[in-house]
Amino acid sequence: VGIRSPWTLSSRESWNKTHRLGGRLFVLFGLALVIAAPFQVKWIFYTIAGTGGAALVFLYAYSYRIWKKDPDANPVGTRASNR
Repeated sequence: VGIRSPWTLSSRESWNKTHRLGGRLFVLFGLALVIAAPFQVKWIFYTIAGTGGAALVFLYAYSYRIWKKDPDANPVGTRASNR
C-alpha cells in the first residue's frame, strides 16, 4: 500500500522520501477539504480534483527524480529489498 510508482518500487530512498513528502501533502490536502467543506459541492469537487490531482502528479515526478539520483537504485521493474 502506498505510492507505488515504478521508481518507488525500485529504490528504497525513493520509497522513503516520496512517502514522507506524500504524507505531508495529503495532510495539506485534508486541510484544503476542511476549508472547502462549507462551500458548494462543486468547490469540494474542484478541491479534490485540483489539489489531489496535483499532489499525485507531483509525487509521481518526485519519485522519479529521487530514483535517478539514488546510486543504489535498482533498474525499473526490479524491487528494492528489505523495505
